[in-house]
Parts: sequence; C-alpha cells; structure tokens
Amino acid sequence: MSLGYTTATPEMKASVAEMVDRMMKPKVKPDGLSFTMGWDVVASYSEKQINDLLQVRHRQSNTGMLQTLSFTYQEEDIQTEEYFDITYDLRFGPPLVQFDAHSLGQPMCTLEMEIVEGAQTVPTRKRNPVRPMPPGWKLRLHDIPLASVRGRISEEGAAVHSDIISSDRPVHFSMTEKETQHVVLGFQLANTSYKLTLVPPATGEPSPMMKALDLPRFEKYVNKYFQDDVHALSYSIASLNNVKRDDSPNLQPVKFQFATFKDHERGILSLFIQVKGGFATGRTQGLQSHWQNQWEDNGIQPIPKRFTASLLLSSNMLHRVLFQQAFKGQGWEATNMSPTNEAENRISATLKKPWTVPEQNYDYDRNSKFHVDGFTLELEKWPLTLTIRQDEPKGSPQVYAHWTIDQDVDWKAHTGIVPLGSGVIKAKFRLCDERDHNQPRRLDCKIRLDDESFGLDMQLNTKVFRMDQGKDHKSEIDFLTWERGMAGLWTQSPNVTLNSVGLGILRATNLLTPGGNSIDFNEEIGIKAPKDFLLVGDVLET
Repeated sequence: MSLGYTTATPEMKASVAEMVDRMMKPKVKPDGLSFTMGWDVVASYSEKQINDLLQVRHRQSNTGMLQTLSFTYQEEDIQTEEYFDITYDLRFGPPLVQFDAHSLGQPMCTLEMEIVEGAQTVPTRKRNPVRPMPPGWKLRLHDIPLASVRGRISEEGAAVHSDIISSDRPVHFSMTEKETQHVVLGFQLANTSYKLTLVPPATGEPSPMMKALDLPRFEKYVNKYFQDDVHALSYSIASLNNVKRDDSPNLQPVKFQFATFKDHERGILSLFIQVKGGFATGRTQGLQSHWQNQWEDNGIQPIPKRFTASLLLSSNMLHRVLFQQAFKGQGWEATNMSPTNEAENRISATLKKPWTVPEQNYDYDRNSKFHVDGFTLELEKWPLTLTIRQDEPKGSPQVYAHWTIDQDVDWKAHTGIVPLGSGVIKAKFRLCDERDHNQPRRLDCKIRLDDESFGLDMQLNTKVFRMDQGKDHKSEIDFLTWERGMAGLWTQSPNVTLNSVGLGILRATNLLTPGGNSIDFNEEIGIKAPKDFLLVGDVLET
C-alpha cells in the first residue's frame, strides 16, 4: 500500500463525510454502533476493480480462464436424410462479474463474456464452408455462487486446485502453516445450478448462423467446460493470507467469510476477517442478507462514492489488539470503556507503577525557607480517561484526555530554627480543559496514515497539566515563593508517552497479487472514526 494521493477533491471529501455522518447517526443502529457485523476487519472492493483484475488475468496465457471454445455436433439434412457436422470456434473477451442484489442465503453473481470472434464451419457446404460470426453476442451465466479455495497461482499463471468451500461457511486458517485463501466463482460446487443464456447484440438482427445454433447443445459444451476444465483459482476475485509481519501488532487472520452488496449504482465485495487476539463474535449465519440490509437501511454503501475500496477496523478489536497492547508496553493497563451506543471510543488507563514527587525547599526573606514534602502515590485509583471522537464528519478524529489525581501534601515554613507555620496543600492535579477543569482537554495528537499502515502518536507532558489547590496562598510565606512551590508541584505531573503503533493488516488484505499490497489509501482523507475506524481509497493499478 502506498500513498499516491496528496489531495482529495471537494466531491470526494463530501462523499466520505456523508458516509461518516450516517454511521455516527444511523437510522437503524447496528449492535454497539459498529458496522463490521462483529468481525474485526472488513475490507471492501468495488465490482469494477474486480473486473479489471479478471481482464488482466484473461490477457495472460495458461490462466485456465475461458478464452476459446470449439465444439462439433451433427445435424440431419432434411433432403438427403444424411447427417453432417457443424463446428463452432469461439473466442471470448474478458469476463464481467455482476453481483446479485437479491441473493440472501449466500453471495451470488452473474458472469458475462462477449464473443469477440467466431466462425461456423460446415465441411459439406460447397460455398463458404467457413463463415465468420458477427461480433456482439454475449454469453451470460446466471446464479453463480461465490466460494473460497485454498491454493496458489504459479508464476506461469496456472492454477492449483484444492477443495472449494461454500460462501455461507466461515473459512479457518491453519495456525501451523502459511497459506492463502481465495474468493472464487464456485462453478464446481456440488449444488451449483447456474443458468446460461445467449444475449444478442444490442442493435441489428441476429445472424442466421446464431439462430441456427443448437442452444441446448451449446449449453452442454459450455457447462462441461466450467464443470470439468476450469480451475477454481482461474476465477479468483480476492485473496487473503495469514502471514504475520514481525513489525506489526498481532493482526494475523485466523478466519474469514465474505458477502456482497449491490444497489442500482454498483456492486461491492467485502471480506470479513477475524484476527489473532481479536473477537470470535463475527456473524456467520445470514451474513449476506444482514450486510446488504445494514447499508440499505441507512442509505449508504460500504465504500463511499468516488472511491473503489475501503477498510473498516472494529472498535472492539482496536481496543484489544492496538490500544491495550500499546499501553501495556509502557506500564499501563487499559480498559475499553466505550459507551455502547455513542459514536466515540473511550479508554480508561491506569499506570501500574508508582508516581514519586521529591521534596522541595525554597529560600525567601534571607533566612526563611518554604518546605514542601515529597510523596509517592500508587496511581491505580486514579485512571486516565482518553476519548477518541469524530467531532466533524469532514475533519480528523480528535483525542481528548481527562486525568484527576488528588493528593494532600504537607508544607512547613521556617526562619532559622523557628517554625513559622505548617499546613496541608490539597493538590488537585488535572489534565483537563484550560478553562473548565472538569472537562477533558483536546490533545495535540496525530492519528497517522503512512505508506504501510496507520499509527497513533500521542504524548502528554507536564505543560498541559493544571494543579488546583484547596486553599489560598498562606500569609506566612512570600506570595512569589508560594507560587514557586505550587509550580514545583504541578510540573512534577506524570509524563505519558504512547509510542507510534502501526497496523500491518493493510498488507494482509490483497486483491491483485497474493502477498502484495492492495489499497492505495487517500492520504488527505486520512482516518475517520465514526466508532469503527474507516479508511478509503482505490485498488492499486496493475
């Protein structure tokens, strides 16, 4: 994945903003306000990009795709009552996949191929025994189920065949072997009963030789090809591997399923992925119909208009796999506290190591000294709350922090050996809004999209902390000295740094070539966080 874009047009921004807005305020709320159907990751690709892939593969040799078809059958001469041979030689253009909007039980599609060249040969015909066929006819296969198959495509382009799994069942990856699973057109499924039709050219009269074609026999030969000769991987339209990158969190696919979306504008294929360490809560039964209905009910598509690909990362998965692991590596324990039906992600994090503030002494009025005791505080009772929220659909997600730590600190004042006074500073350390200390502070935090993944860069420092005190300045101590003491306390507030964390799943989902990158995410659009995290872009050109 690389970032080919540097800008986004106003129309592109508006399209994404509309999708984000409706995901934040859906007419029909999905469970937990998550649009991933309980899966960890959903990668979606447009029908157009899939057809571009098939077109490229069709141009390659030895791919096993239907390019030419020859067959011969016999007809009886009515006058002589003798049989003669009729041979058809057909050459097909690249296939065109169209998803079925009405398939509910499992994803279905139609495959259409144009007959770009052909000839009818009748050896016994004295004049013009070979006659060219007019172009424009199309072969259309209806009701083809989608399926999955494990295997690889060799460098020569030949497909390696293995068992085909129906799309209404989730596919589990091996935990001991590296493997690639493909989404394919399931011609060879046991229950496949697709229909075949010949579509004449849009204009002009059908030619006599096509009228003379014995359609049942033609169907027989076409069906024989797709049942016996075609390899499943020849018609692979997407793939996913379980190879884990060492430089990313544990986003290793362990299971996947797929579904399609179709409306009057376009079709979309979506891969639903469960990752290692994620949640085994993905819907499997009725996934196809629920996925279609979810987007129809809310008047949007899985990919915003003017883009051809998207990636949805589940809010729950991000908390467990990304946020919790990132905090743990720096001595924190993070808990997902996100409200179920609110469009925000909320993290409660407790520091698992004590916070120590040393004692301080300040000289004033020659012989006077202002002493502030030090302390060590266990912070498990004082959690930091972080909120990631999409305030504006057109903008970037904002990160807010609120941290309250209360501690009584003893102080004393001395002049030589004579004590002048003592007391308690009721220190209230606050990471908060500058004006309203009861409200969270918006952080200068970047959710970054780079050339292979996205990361979260966050750093809190003492400058953004505030300290309130329960009582006013003590008259026994010089005002400026008191202020120095208070500053000495609040500048000791805990430092918090969350190192950059990236997600390598962007390399795992792959449409064009197994093991390669697939989506060119739009850098200016960046990451959106209606609740799940959303990235949009286009499939890389081959």
